[in-house]
Amino acid sequence: TLSGARLAHPYYDSRPLPNPNPVKLEGAHNSTVEGITIEDSAYHSLMMWAGYRPEEPTIVRWVKIFTWRANGDGINPGQNMRIENTFLRTQDDALYVKGVG
Repeated sequence: TLSGARLAHPYYDSRPLPNPNPVKLEGAHNSTVEGITIEDSAYHSLMMWAGYRPEEPTIVRWVKIFTWRANGDGINPGQNMRIENTFLRTQDDALYVKGVG
């Protein structure tokens, strides 16, 4: 379980956080995130950025995300992501849906 419970929300803390996202992967082609629980994140709980490559999908499965802070978002996917068997209960946006074309 990745928890942000001991971190102050960046809106209310004068100390800047280098990255308030619990999981942030850039260039996440052909990657899998599986079986983790994320709780109480201040911003996007799971960010996996990658350009569109249909032959190299990013997969998220068996992930649980619970947020109760202001602006506590769920998953901000890249352009080629498959999400399956995942539970999201968030204060703000649970999932962003993006299209190509």
